Amino acid sequence: MQISALASTDWRGDLKSRKRTVGVALAEHENDIIEAALADCGGRVSGPTGTAAKLGLPRQTLESKITALGINKHQFKTRQTDYAR
Repeated sequence: MQISALASTDWRGDLKSRKRTVGVALAEHENDIIEAALADCGGRVSGPTGTAAKLGLPRQTLESKITALGINKHQFKTRQTDYAR
């Protein structure tokens, strides 16, 4: 959005409800990004090929976000083939 578009926006109204709406939208977007990255990384969170590295976040921060957003990281785990058989 450009600054000129912001100037023409009607800013009247209940700012608290707008803030909640923006907060919900941001949480949903963050949720989508984390889930997509978890899927790309096979559910791996840490390590050089993990989701945290892919997103440029410390592992602990990503774990906190996963918990706060209620994401089940285990659903993204890929099955590991047992080659020892």
